[in-house]
Amino acid sequence: ARRGRIRGRATRVDQLPVRRPALATVGWRTLQIVVVLLAAVPMIASWPSPAGLVSLVFNSTAEGAHALPDDWRARNHAAAEERYAYEFTLEGVPREPWALLLASVRQRAEVSVNGHALDTDAFGTTTPNYRSGLRPLFYLLPSEFLVVGANQLRILLVAAPGRGYLSQPLLGPQAALVPLARLQWHWRGLSLLVIVIAMSAIGAIMLVVWLQRRHEAVYGLYALGMLAWAGHDLEFVISRPWLPDRYWDALSWSLLGT
Repeated sequence: ARRGRIRGRATRVDQLPVRRPALATVGWRTLQIVVVLLAAVPMIASWPSPAGLVSLVFNSTAEGAHALPDDWRARNHAAAEERYAYEFTLEGVPREPWALLLASVRQRAEVSVNGHALDTDAFGTTTPNYRSGLRPLFYLLPSEFLVVGANQLRILLVAAPGRGYLSQPLLGPQAALVPLARLQWHWRGLSLLVIVIAMSAIGAIMLVVWLQRRHEAVYGLYALGMLAWAGHDLEFVISRPWLPDRYWDALSWSLLGT
């Protein structure tokens, strides 16, 4: 009789309930992917160059010069700075205002034209003290900086070892470059902010879920990963951090490795 009762209580394996992921969890993960993909579009999208720009010739003979665009990670550049030299020719000094657009910069840039330093760009950022997280720098060029014939463009990029990036510079009439500069400034800044806010919100929600269901560690680990990644991406949003560069970079790297 006892064996009968035990056998009566037995349950077949194929009759055991199958645990499926909660619909809310799947929904949040899907939302996260959608938000990140949408926000990343302006970062990877390429816009056509305006008409009327001058041709920049890469000066390979300049000391320390390197061609653009340049991603330090792609060539394992371990130094903390790099120099870039370009030359362009003008048949006459332009009467209309000219400008220089660096569409994507990481982290600090010092720019000069014919030995004249460009310290402040058109967006009001003092560039030697400004950390640009893949955002554009847009300089107005006074006509007195330009000369008939050969003109020299020099760029010094300063960044943490292996983390620098500089896009191809665009040089030409200010009226032709302003729409593109504004588009990239607003969209790149907005997309980076959306990514950080979305990751922080999802991480906070998952943290609340874990506090209510502490026996399921996956929620806590998921929250930790999202919040750490959002903290790492703050380097793309905060242009003037409250810590010295070496400590700010170390904090960013430690969060990335969480």
